[in-house]
Amino acid sequence: HFFHNEKIINESSGWSGFIFMFVFTSFWLGIVCFAASITAESGSPRVILFGIFSDFLLLIFGSIGILLIFLCLYLLLKQFNPKFVVELYSSKINLGDEFKFKITSKGNINKINTVTVSFMGIESARYSIGTNTKTETHTFFEYQLPVNGALDRFLGSTITIKIPADKMHSFTSYHNSIEWKIIFTGEIPMNPDIRAEFIIKVGPK
Repeated sequence: HFFHNEKIINESSGWSGFIFMFVFTSFWLGIVCFAASITAESGSPRVILFGIFSDFLLLIFGSIGILLIFLCLYLLLKQFNPKFVVELYSSKINLGDEFKFKITSKGNINKINTVTVSFMGIESARYSIGTNTKTETHTFFEYQLPVNGALDRFLGSTITIKIPADKMHSFTSYHNSIEWKIIFTGEIPMNPDIRAEFIIKVGPK
């Protein structure tokens, strides 16, 4: 059912994004290295590959390749951040309800700084301008949970939130959507920041 939640909601894995970026980066660097080797052998960059690659273009494409390598490393490091799980006490949640849940973690949380956990209602509107499509978002409800610098005590504790009855329930269409989310953010020194989002399906009152 549309408004039925799984009682255990896992943080989405980022491995698929890393694998895609790794394959794309390898393909990109392969093309750049191939073009550079042919250019170096010919001694005439302007006639290689129908003039597409000159020394200047190779420099630009090579610089992009270096940025892609750093992006791959960033995505790889992000996979070793702690992962979070939301456990709901009830799978059916409606407007006006008080719903209970807890957040648990997998991994070392001792190095996480500046943690914020929020429950948010977000409206998205998608519209076309000429041949371009633009999406705008608006946060119509936000409640920040009191972590108070004690993440170890916050994790695993029961949290109760009152969902306002006068807001809109979850729905999705081609042009508009309403989503309710639990959003967890945190900073880890010398590592990628944490941002985990958990969609909560909220039914009508």
